[in-house]
Amino acid sequence: MAYKWSMLLSLIFVFQLLLMSGDIATTQVMHGHMMSVATTVSHDISLKGSITPELNQWVQSKDMIMTCLSGCNPLFGDTLTFQLTQTFTPLIMSNQPIEVSVIRYAIIGLYY
Repeated sequence: MAYKWSMLLSLIFVFQLLLMSGDIATTQVMHGHMMSVATTVSHDISLKGSITPELNQWVQSKDMIMTCLSGCNPLFGDTLTFQLTQTFTPLIMSNQPIEVSVIRYAIIGLYY
């Protein structure tokens, strides 16, 4: 009888561990996706010289928010710093939505 009770009680912890690992895996996948979008955005900013409304719409279509942190009116050779933010509602890590963000840089006129 004690074995059955201990099995039931341990399943509570196993279930919580599975939910936590799902949250961590989802956060990691979101961060990887945001890094790839940030690389594309950085390349586009470098080519066009600034953040265009079309680029901002494209980022919003990916359910992300782009904000310029510094160098928002750049000249040739300047560095523009931007941040991509995406919200995530976790299963067990928090009661409120979590914001995952990536900060990247673009050098205007650097073609790579």
